Amino acid sequence: REDHCHRHWLKSFSLSANYSCPVAMAQSQQFIKQLQAAEDQAEKIIATANANRVKKLQQAKQAAEKEYNEYKEKLNEKFQGEFGTEVADPTNSAAYRQTQMADVQADYDKNKKQVTDYVFNKVVGVNMDLSAIQISTLSK
Repeated sequence: REDHCHRHWLKSFSLSANYSCPVAMAQSQQFIKQLQAAEDQAEKIIATANANRVKKLQQAKQAAEKEYNEYKEKLNEKFQGEFGTEVADPTNSAAYRQTQMADVQADYDKNKKQVTDYVFNKVVGVNMDLSAIQISTLSK
């Protein structure tokens, strides 16, 4: 019985399709156009959503950078207030310069005798003897 109903439905469908073919084609074309329009609209919505997402991310990044810079500036001001400029730039302090000068003087005093002896020995200790090659070259 089920097979009979199925055949009857197919037969009636094929008959109705023969009678209403132009109408069905027109409707299918209309549905296709509606689907294409819906797809286009969906693509526009997605593109707009993506653009808005990028814009929101940029705004969030800018807001975070602004907040970070303000916080950093606040901490720098607090640090400068507590420790002053000498901590921020230790080479600017007189005590630092004095320590550096004392280190240089100590190095000078420590190495002065050795350097003087080295230079003296190099100047005085020049070998005055001539080699056989030098003698033959000079005698020509």
